[in-house]
Amino acid sequence: MSNRAIWLIVLIALSTAFGLYRKSTEGRIKLAKPAATKPAAPRVTTSTNDSARPDDTRSARLNSSISELKFGQPLGSEVTLVQFSSAFCQPCRATRLLLEDVASSTTGVTHIEIDAEAHLDLVRELGVTRTPTTFILDRKGQIVGKSVGLPKRLEVMNVVQAVTASAYPNQAHMDTL
Repeated sequence: MSNRAIWLIVLIALSTAFGLYRKSTEGRIKLAKPAATKPAAPRVTTSTNDSARPDDTRSARLNSSISELKFGQPLGSEVTLVQFSSAFCQPCRATRLLLEDVASSTTGVTHIEIDAEAHLDLVRELGVTRTPTTFILDRKGQIVGKSVGLPKRLEVMNVVQAVTASAYPNQAHMDTL
């Protein structure tokens, strides 16, 4: 077998592995760890700028709090579903319909859709790499979950139910996560 054939087989195997990985993670909600158990991101100081490197803050993004001023819209009284979309994104339309349905069928849940192209500063700050990306915020604006791609309805409902149950621990049990 020639070197070209071997490289072609390796390339096909790697492409297949990447495709299977991406398919298995598409739309999955990554939950944020509680703030008390997550170490603070280290800060790096330079002679000209006293700011954290983007790589160091990426791990802390899921633990940050977001105010309604960032979105220009009020947050939900219990949960806010923040969706980053782009104009020609087909999965963004399906995500919008799903999140609007969840928000309209659940008391205290609000859906906010943000055009990623028009809000590049916010996209960079939150580490949005592709659309649709959905952040799930609690009543305080804490990010409790993130999904890249079309989220699964059951996972969104489970996280929303768990967040609202943790807000009222005596009224419901948080057994959905």
